[in-house]
Amino acid sequence: MPPTGHKDTKPTIPSPFKVATGPPMTKKSSAFGRGPNPQNVDKPIPQTKLTPLAGQLPIAAGNKQYEIHTGDCQNLNAVVKPASVDMVFADPPFNIGHKYDVYHDSKSKAEFIEWLAYRMGICKTVMKPDASLFMCMGVALQAEAKVMLDRLGFYHRDTIVWHYTFGPCQASKFTPSWVAIHYYTMHPKRFTWNQDAIKVPSARQLKYKDARAKKGGKTPDNVWLLAGIDGFEEAFFPQDNVMLESRVAGTHNERTPHPAQMPLSIMNRLIAVATNKGDTVFDPFAGSGTTLEAAVMLGRKAIGYELSADYVKGIIIPRMEPVCRRAALLEKQTS
Repeated sequence: MPPTGHKDTKPTIPSPFKVATGPPMTKKSSAFGRGPNPQNVDKPIPQTKLTPLAGQLPIAAGNKQYEIHTGDCQNLNAVVKPASVDMVFADPPFNIGHKYDVYHDSKSKAEFIEWLAYRMGICKTVMKPDASLFMCMGVALQAEAKVMLDRLGFYHRDTIVWHYTFGPCQASKFTPSWVAIHYYTMHPKRFTWNQDAIKVPSARQLKYKDARAKKGGKTPDNVWLLAGIDGFEEAFFPQDNVMLESRVAGTHNERTPHPAQMPLSIMNRLIAVATNKGDTVFDPFAGSGTTLEAAVMLGRKAIGYELSADYVKGIIIPRMEPVCRRAALLEKQTS
């Protein structure tokens, strides 16, 4: 479902969006090492047709509020205009052996980073010059992911630590209980930052009752906590400046059959601070459709890519149908 007037052609990457391309990794070449291969910097990224995986049917669905496309996000230039996206949220596989239906989540470290770098480089071609990027990554590879984004030419602004308290049980090491959310922008100074949309009461207001405290509150910290067990909830006020947000457990109402699902509340905060109403949010690993739902409910246009046709047909499309109705009703009530 290409945008109106957009021709499905091989794009030439303009100067601000140059991405290094080159041969597959070998023992003598690396996604990092000495950096991008200069002889390939100006070559356009090769594009392929949107070919579904064996046994899958190509699916594209949506309306004026959202689009979802089936396939590998390396093909996104076939349906997303260059320099048209205001924010990218990427929650790729963590390369930890998750059981997805069509993706093999167990590559070598070098192979995974190269796989991810190529796709994030392509995402960069559809981002506006003042766009923002958020990428989630697990503990094991979050450092490598940050280095990769640095070398792709994004500008690092912050890394959010989302801490939760019921990670997968471990017998021989500490239980993993946090995820990094790397925050980058296309430009070091020009980007959207809606501070008022995410402000929370400060300790001066809530704890110390200090008359000098700013009435508007403060920007949240960059460590977001999960409470609910171990008494953590007693240490925080209901509207404190840390995010007491759980992973989406099997008993939660918003839970879908997808094996790795982001909470809506985290997506709401990221989209609210980095975009404005009417902006376009793109998710190259749409998964269960959480990014699409949050974006639409906040009045943004959402575009997603998802490798699995079953996730698109069985999770995202059924999820988005009532979301679009609720968003349209809310828009009507508030306009």
